[in-house]
Amino acid sequence: MKTYVLDAEFGEGPKGLPIVKCFVLLDVNENIYEFFNHDKLSSLNTHEAFNAGNRLVAYYAIAELQALRSLNVKVFSQIIDLFLIVKSEIPFEKIKKYSLLQVCDYFNIPRTTEDNKDKMRDLALRSGAYTKEEEFNLLEYCKSDVKVTHLVYEKIKHMINDSTIVWGEYLKLCCEIQYRGIPVKSEELNCILENKEAIKKDLIAENETALSIYEGTTFNTKNFKRYLRSNNISWYFTPNNKLDLSDTVFSKIKHESPELHKLGRIKHYLSSLRATKLKVEDDDRVYASLGPFGSRTGRNQPPGSKHILLHPSFFRGFISPKVGRAIIYIDYTQQEFGIAASLSNDEAMMEAYSSGDPYLYFAKLVGAAPANATKKTHPEVRSIYKQAILAVQYGMGSQSLATQINGTELQARKLLEDHELAFPTFWKWIRNYVDQSNLRGYCKTKWGWKLPLGSDTKTRTISNFPMQAGGSDILRQALFLLEENNIDTIAPLHDAVLIECDANEVEHVNQKASELLRQASRDYLNGFTLGVDSKIIKSNERFPVEKDLQTWNFIYSKIQGGVYHGHP
Repeated sequence: MKTYVLDAEFGEGPKGLPIVKCFVLLDVNENIYEFFNHDKLSSLNTHEAFNAGNRLVAYYAIAELQALRSLNVKVFSQIIDLFLIVKSEIPFEKIKKYSLLQVCDYFNIPRTTEDNKDKMRDLALRSGAYTKEEEFNLLEYCKSDVKVTHLVYEKIKHMINDSTIVWGEYLKLCCEIQYRGIPVKSEELNCILENKEAIKKDLIAENETALSIYEGTTFNTKNFKRYLRSNNISWYFTPNNKLDLSDTVFSKIKHESPELHKLGRIKHYLSSLRATKLKVEDDDRVYASLGPFGSRTGRNQPPGSKHILLHPSFFRGFISPKVGRAIIYIDYTQQEFGIAASLSNDEAMMEAYSSGDPYLYFAKLVGAAPANATKKTHPEVRSIYKQAILAVQYGMGSQSLATQINGTELQARKLLEDHELAFPTFWKWIRNYVDQSNLRGYCKTKWGWKLPLGSDTKTRTISNFPMQAGGSDILRQALFLLEENNIDTIAPLHDAVLIECDANEVEHVNQKASELLRQASRDYLNGFTLGVDSKIIKSNERFPVEKDLQTWNFIYSKIQGGVYHGHP
């Protein structure tokens, strides 16, 4: 096996793919550097470095893979991403952002300066021709990155194992999925993107509370403080003793102040419209990086400003397959609860999951609902016990749970006690998991993703890890299975996948893909099966809008009414 270290410099191009300015390859075996720019970039197509049996090493390899994808270079070699190894082996508090420069500092490797890196990045992003001096400087900078990447590789290559090799294969798959894009009703979505300011004003004008607080389209904190005082409303503060205006806080007060909850939603919509970087390409699709392994649990973390599925949910109404095509959205049901039940081998918990409604099963188990209760007959009880289950999964205490259920801390404490009485095996397992993780200094999934622990790692982060990171492992396995069966995923998201296929095959593909997602869960959970739900969106239908339906209807009526410039 020959080993190559590579790095690319690039600008921003269409479909979320880069415009490559240069590539540098180091043949580690021969210690020979090769330089590629201009016409030489086309010769990468036939370079042996990308053949099966060889190893490619990079730092944050998804960037280099995207660059190669933009050049139509097929990569069959093994991919080793040093970024992923570092992230899963070295505590965050020791390296922080896990940038290549910081990793060099950690290993005492001499490297370029922050200023030079910024200067060269700006040069790569710049459009237009370069002077010969600029070309030379960019190649030399790219070579310096290859050099330090090689030195980092020598420091940590002993950490390479079967898991790290699988991660590289997943990065390749992410590049292919990203390049497929998500089909949208382009004229309508462009209408929204071109009229953001008008839409923001209309959303504010529809809400009396927002009108009293906003100055133009800017949230005015003084006006908000005045509103809180005049209505005798207490509020949450940050550790710096400032009003906490986060989405999380506005979600907390849903029960006690529905009007302020609505204000929070409007504030969220306006922030998203202000930050959006969605771009509809000529093929009537939107594209965005999947952000593979972006979270500490190994889940994907796409850039929210560029990914349509991470915008307010009314944006999903613009997702629509073209004539002759269909989209399938498949997601796992109560994934984290099912994973916890299986990993802990808690029989009662597994029975609760298999019942199809673990929340109501829990309520019945502790006598809070009769045996014949259903979601329709006891919605409030079910909602309370659902919040209790979610609180345990996310490591909440009684105070936070009390806020979620709009009840007292005493009631919340009783719910947490009921959970432990109902599922004692789970509680014994999770406490042991936390203790063992602290002793060895890291959390680890069955398939190798690790979270190195630092002095600032919270207990709830550890207790939530096996469910969240296990879900990440399961989804990666599902994506591999889908690809092996020639089913085109166009976007994974948390515990779900978006699939595109021919309209006349949609029922068969839905059945097959759903079974493959269930199979992925069995592969990870030793035969225990997680359930899935699916939605089919046929040609020229829209992705269903559920959470923000009222806002969708309001905005769409404006589009249809020709209120906004450039409407379809």
